[in-house]
Amino acid sequence: MILSGREVCIDGIGTLFTLRIAAQRTSRKNLTPPYRIVAFATEQRGSSLKEEIACIAAVDAEKANEIFDHWLSKSLTEDTLTIGGVGTLHHDNFKMDNDFATALNPQGQRPLRLKPKANVGLYIFASLCMLFALAVAGYVYIDSHDIDLTKLISLTAKTTEVAKVAGVAESTEAAEVVATADSTTETTPAEAEIVVTTTEVAIAPAPQASENIAVETKVSTTANTTDDVQPTIVGRSYVVLGVFSTPENVGRAIRQAKKIAGDLQYSVYNYGEKYMVAIYNAPTRSECQEFVRSLDGKFKDLWVYSRK
Repeated sequence: MILSGREVCIDGIGTLFTLRIAAQRTSRKNLTPPYRIVAFATEQRGSSLKEEIACIAAVDAEKANEIFDHWLSKSLTEDTLTIGGVGTLHHDNFKMDNDFATALNPQGQRPLRLKPKANVGLYIFASLCMLFALAVAGYVYIDSHDIDLTKLISLTAKTTEVAKVAGVAESTEAAEVVATADSTTETTPAEAEIVVTTTEVAIAPAPQASENIAVETKVSTTANTTDDVQPTIVGRSYVVLGVFSTPENVGRAIRQAKKIAGDLQYSVYNYGEKYMVAIYNAPTRSECQEFVRSLDGKFKDLWVYSRK
């Protein structure tokens, strides 16, 4: 029932349900993939375990109660409930078994390493510097050897026309490679790195092609910086660490908070034109308030936001 995303009500104890933790970019090169955990709430909701027993075992309610009570007497010791093959509930904290955590998150939780894309702008700048040096050297050579400039200019004009066509095609192809590399990094960060290497440049790329490359690079950079921001969900409540106006302030606040409690999951959400950093979310406001109390005052300014 838990693996399928359903809420399980253990009569007289509380409810077990799953929470999806969003992907987070922990550094410029590392990305933590999204994963699910099992959480506990004291309120009774979802499918009753007694009703599920009666349905699966094809028995009446009285027999289902007897089976449930027998299981509970063997599984509950003092303040700890052990659910075989799933996990252990101690007070209000639920800890999953390793095998169950693997079944709940088959893709794993290992951080993914992002591959940096080739710096096309640097190659263009180096090419222009090389062309400028060649032009200066050519001018000095012509001036010192008294070459017939009329014939040289005629030959250069024909060569330039051919080089422009080749340069536009090469620059356009480079822009398409950069766009493909950016798209691959956004959807599957673990894909192999695409590197564009230029060993020799004969002519500067056309200005239009350079502008295309700049536009592609700018679009991809914007997409990467907004990957972490999520929309809030109507009807859901969030334990808010703070609301900030810039991504830099968000990063600074999360780094400071991790020094206090590094084991919490920090998520960033849209909050109007600003950014909201939350450390927990739940279907009800009471669960969030209960989570705040469980932190024992580690953070002074936590508050609960409910999306209506």
